[in-house]
Parts: sequence; C-alpha cells; structure tokens
Amino acid sequence: TIYPGMQITSVCIWKTLNAFGYAMSLNDVCCYVPVWFGVCSTLTLGLLAYESSRSMNAAVAASLVMAVIPAHLMRSVGGGYDNE
Repeated sequence: TIYPGMQITSVCIWKTLNAFGYAMSLNDVCCYVPVWFGVCSTLTLGLLAYESSRSMNAAVAASLVMAVIPAHLMRSVGGGYDNE
C-alpha cells in the first residue's frame, strides 16, 4: 500500500516555495524533503531533551546521537525519497 502523505506534503511544500518566489522543481523538493525532515527531527529531539532536563549538554548529546544513528541516516539522506 502506498500512502499519499509524503507526496501531498512535497507538493504543498513545492507550491509554497513557488508562491514565495523560490523557483524550485518538484523533483528538487522531493530530493530535499528527507533532509529537511531529518534536520527537523534532530532539532526537535534536542529541544525535547533540553525541555525535559534543562541541560544544554543533554540536548547537544541527544542531537549528536540522533545525527549518527544509522536508521535515521538511512531515511534522511538526500534523494532518499520513498515511493517516487
């Protein structure tokens, strides 16, 4: 089963970028979406770690661990768009 959520999200991002004057092809957006979401998830984990511990060291450590986890790297590499 192919779920259309990723494709719909990519088209929405593409239309938003074009509306703001950033000329980008849909193919380029599809190549960058995994990277953008990977960065967002790493930053979100760092913020969550900081919020729960109030320690900047814990936030940085959590972000670094998330940035090098092989499963996360495999799914957040540029051009690694699923269900093209």
